[in-house]
Amino acid sequence: MSLRDGRSDMKRADQVELSLIAAAVGVFALLTRDRVFEMSFGAWVGYGAVLLLAQGLVRDVTTIVRRRLAARTETGERVKMRCLCAESSFGLLFGVLGATLFFTGIGDVTRLSSAVISAWVVGILLFGLFIKNYVIVVRRVTDHSLIEL
Repeated sequence: MSLRDGRSDMKRADQVELSLIAAAVGVFALLTRDRVFEMSFGAWVGYGAVLLLAQGLVRDVTTIVRRRLAARTETGERVKMRCLCAESSFGLLFGVLGATLFFTGIGDVTRLSSAVISAWVVGILLFGLFIKNYVIVVRRVTDHSLIEL
């Protein structure tokens, strides 16, 4: 998502998602402006993972519904590969980390204001927006010296 010649590479769906992120966080901040939230660090990490995974799920379902409503059939070749969506991979990693911290009792209880939580949510959702088009390819390579980057 860069600017070239004053134009943005953002698709309309990305612009709508960015607007929804701003609106959701704004409403959350207004509704909870005087509240302080208290949870363990593991719970914060876990909730962040759930938020990242939910964002990816909503985006994927929206894409599927939009394509079905448009009744588009793609004539191009499909790409077959074993891969993991980066957003889901990070979400699962943070989910496991959060659950581990939570259930082992590692990490103190932290108190965060609504403003800090709003910034935390914005950070997670923007991270999800920017990594949504990346995948992690899973391939067995016995000789790593053959890999070119």
